[in-house]
Amino acid sequence: MTGNSAKEKQDKLLGLILLFGAAFITHIIFAAGYIGFPQDMQCFSWWAGAMFEHGPGKFYSLEAFTDYPPGYMYILWFVGAFLKLCGVTGLTTFSAVIVKMPAMICDLLIGYVVYKVASKYTSHKYSMLFAAAYMFNPAVIINSATWGQVDSVLTIFIVLMIYFITEKKLPAAYFIFAAGILIKPQAVIFTPVLIYGIIDQVFLNNFTWKRMFTQLGIGLSAIAALFLAALPFGLDKVIPQYVNTLEQYEYASVNAYNLWALLGKNWTSQTDIFLFLPYKTWGTIFIIATVVVSAYFCLKNKESESKYYCSGAFIITAVFMLSVRMHERYMYPALALLLIVCAVKRNYKYIFAFAFLSFVQFLNVYHVLFHYDPNTYIFDNPVITLISALSIGAFGYYLYVYFNQLKCKRAYTKAEIAEINAQKRANSIKNNKNKNNNRNVNNRNSAQNNRAAANNADEASGKKSWFSIITSEKALKWAKWEIIVVSVITVVYAGITFYNLGGFEAPQSMWKSNQAGTEITVDLGEVKAVNHFFGYPGTYENRKFEVQLSNDGTNWTPINYQDSEEGAGVVKFVSVFCWNKISASFDARYVKFVQKDDVAEIMEFKFYDAEGNDIRPVSATAPEVIDEQDTFDGIYSFMNSTYFDEIYHGRTAFEMINNMYCYENTHPPLGKAIIAIGILIFGMVPFGWRFMGALFGVFMVPIMYILARKLTGTRWLATLMTLIFTFDFMHFTQTRIATIDVYVTLFIMLQYFFMLCYYKMSFYDTPIKKTYIPLLLSGICMGLGCASKWTGIYAGLGLAVIFFAVMIRRYGEYRTALKRPNGKTEGIEHRFIIDNYSNFTLKTIGFCVIAFVVIPFTIYLCSYIPFSDGTSNNLLGQMIGNQRQMFSYHSALDATHPYESTWYQWPVIKRPILYYLESIDGTLKSGISAMGNPFVWWAGIPAFLYMLYLALAKKDRTSLFIAVGYLAQYLPWMLVSRCTFIYHYFPSVPFVVLMIGYSMYKLTKDRPKLKGVAIAYTVLVVALFFVFYPVLSGYPTTDAYVTNLKWLNDWVLLF
Repeated sequence: MTGNSAKEKQDKLLGLILLFGAAFITHIIFAAGYIGFPQDMQCFSWWAGAMFEHGPGKFYSLEAFTDYPPGYMYILWFVGAFLKLCGVTGLTTFSAVIVKMPAMICDLLIGYVVYKVASKYTSHKYSMLFAAAYMFNPAVIINSATWGQVDSVLTIFIVLMIYFITEKKLPAAYFIFAAGILIKPQAVIFTPVLIYGIIDQVFLNNFTWKRMFTQLGIGLSAIAALFLAALPFGLDKVIPQYVNTLEQYEYASVNAYNLWALLGKNWTSQTDIFLFLPYKTWGTIFIIATVVVSAYFCLKNKESESKYYCSGAFIITAVFMLSVRMHERYMYPALALLLIVCAVKRNYKYIFAFAFLSFVQFLNVYHVLFHYDPNTYIFDNPVITLISALSIGAFGYYLYVYFNQLKCKRAYTKAEIAEINAQKRANSIKNNKNKNNNRNVNNRNSAQNNRAAANNADEASGKKSWFSIITSEKALKWAKWEIIVVSVITVVYAGITFYNLGGFEAPQSMWKSNQAGTEITVDLGEVKAVNHFFGYPGTYENRKFEVQLSNDGTNWTPINYQDSEEGAGVVKFVSVFCWNKISASFDARYVKFVQKDDVAEIMEFKFYDAEGNDIRPVSATAPEVIDEQDTFDGIYSFMNSTYFDEIYHGRTAFEMINNMYCYENTHPPLGKAIIAIGILIFGMVPFGWRFMGALFGVFMVPIMYILARKLTGTRWLATLMTLIFTFDFMHFTQTRIATIDVYVTLFIMLQYFFMLCYYKMSFYDTPIKKTYIPLLLSGICMGLGCASKWTGIYAGLGLAVIFFAVMIRRYGEYRTALKRPNGKTEGIEHRFIIDNYSNFTLKTIGFCVIAFVVIPFTIYLCSYIPFSDGTSNNLLGQMIGNQRQMFSYHSALDATHPYESTWYQWPVIKRPILYYLESIDGTLKSGISAMGNPFVWWAGIPAFLYMLYLALAKKDRTSLFIAVGYLAQYLPWMLVSRCTFIYHYFPSVPFVVLMIGYSMYKLTKDRPKLKGVAIAYTVLVVALFFVFYPVLSGYPTTDAYVTNLKWLNDWVLLF
């Protein structure tokens, strides 16, 4: 063994250790982060203990639910022994991880099999990528590490069975198949694959009676081994156990989002009739058809290296999608089998099929795990219908790929490639010896010209292809006029948004008590006729006080307050940093407030007579509550108080500044920390807690311009798109309220701008280090977005899709270059692509681990520096604890709201949300509603369909980028069952505008006359903003005016 060979093996081993170590750690993190599906985990944990305590002989005789076959019980026997050794009882985080461990280990074993098969056809690096594609697949992780299910244990046996069939080692396949049946009866579904292998290798390949009987004897031995393994449990118990398991769940679908779920038949009896036949009969028909089709293709396909994996993947996928009694996880083995096919075939269509099926499998399992509730199940749930439709769509694409498998030959193995190259070298030497040195010069020049023409044929033809070699896009130079125009739009919008943003005065001093029963006595100087009064609480909401009155300070009577829900004489100040009005009239000199709660904070009291004149106290036992009387004019409004969720976010920003316990802990801290900057500058006043949000809304204007400019490469359209976004209603309203949606939306816009910069680059004609810059900036903005609100994670998923689309394109360009190694496309030498593709790709992916994992995690962790959860935990401990708290809150939230709306209602603006409403006098009202500009949001619907058309039919990369960005923000909400609001659509709005703008670009490109239509449309958008301005800003208006603005009955503006 040479030194280089030894070092190469060491490097490979180190790479594998690092890859599998990272996968193992990832699984452990997810396993520890969520204890798993409660019913399943309780069963597995109890079974492990019961196996250790009672052994196999008594297990199925116990008075308990035991519906798993003996195979996995053997594994749980060891789990129970280990937990007993560790002294762990009950279901804890540690025991949950240990119970999940067998399944997670099997995930890694499957990853290794994928690597082993792939390494036969490609390099070590790409083999590792194939293994990583399985081990880090979200559909894999959520099954074993998160849920705690054991489908991977069955899958490893299925994968190994087919591996040994492929390697022509049928005896090993028999015993592994028997072990699979012992693990789960679903292994029977793969029986046809074993039969195909037997037919191929026993009957069709040099058949002899001796070989047949030998294989028969080994097969019977495997069956005998199966019975021997079950014998300790008692065959009289095991056989009925299998029968009962197979007879369970007699429904058309058991949370499998397939054909039957698409038809609304999830949890519908399989005996019900559909098109004259029961569902179970249709299921049988589909199973028979599946076996027939798979048998045809398997026996016709002569490529033994892939056809058994193809058959197994097809059978389990088709049975899952079309048969009855399917659970949500039954398609799981298809992922590993199909990925191996990808490694053998090395064809992008199989990669897409793997990605699509992984995606729908993840959606199915995720929705069942986190959102399925049998007590509130809705048969026509639109989310189930949507996921089922996506599943059938993915299955349809897979059928297209599967039916064309005979046309898609497998890749050459490395050994075959070496042999071919050796033959080529030998032929080349032979040809050189026989070459005529006096070749005609004209012929040589003619050949060279022909090659040059061939090298540039694709450029001349203009043929569209996802994998045409393209160069980096040249940046559009900046013109002075566009800088002026953008600056004017930004300044004008800043004036509009900062006008009447909030008042500059509010109480600052605070009285605080930590003892119920503490009293505050206010002296009005003499007996006054009080008509109503206000209280301005600090950071504690719903504070109750018993109010007593006196004229002499000695004899006290309760206040006559009839509206209180807390009993006679008790008032409650509900909202924090808000003037809470108490409509109670009385005549008294002294007013005593007796604290009812353990902790209370009051910053000011204000008293008024019937004419609205303020009554100034002369003294109080707590001076802080009467020392800032001039900060309030007696009229409650959004200008002097918090409204809507400001009571959470603005308050928490104040708590961060003062190192207090942070009340709002259902979202990451960064958004509140940014709000705190405005408070530090202007004080804890309405303008202060809204300033940073409004400022970020102003920043969005030039960001939209550079994003639109980069997207279209035009200045005039970028200007129109900026105006459209600037004067969208949601952009205006949502950035003027002290909540955190504005921050995550701005960071999403920035991260997609930088990713767009990378999207339009190529590392074949741009220095590799220069391509890192937009990736780094995108990763930083992603970290800031995630640290502001978890919806930033959705955007991160979209970035991942775009990035890997670029990587797939680079691979396609590499394959294109391989076809003409000596060619050139738009100045890029094909040889340069061939020589540098692998190096540049691996370096880029490695850098992205830093840019999109390490840096965002660091930012996310650092965002917890100003956060306090009231514990003594360190920074990491507080962060981890808060993640659990956030997940628990959002997953368990079951609240309702009069202005809630669902995801499919947002684009049509079915239900705006009324943030604030206050009557000023008999005719005027002030209100703030959050909604979209109808001319923008409604136009976004056909624009989105146009983007899909351009991406799929015209192979337009820009429309694909916009569609992915939009869907990354919008699609996840389809899976959310909790109470949602229209403002959750806000991060999608920039992409809605980009879709409209890019539609304008495509439609006016060859039709210049349509530019006038685009300009007129933009004018209408801006004009409509000013028409609706009163109900968006709180500007006083009348019901009569608003009546004309209620275009839909569900629109709540002032009424």
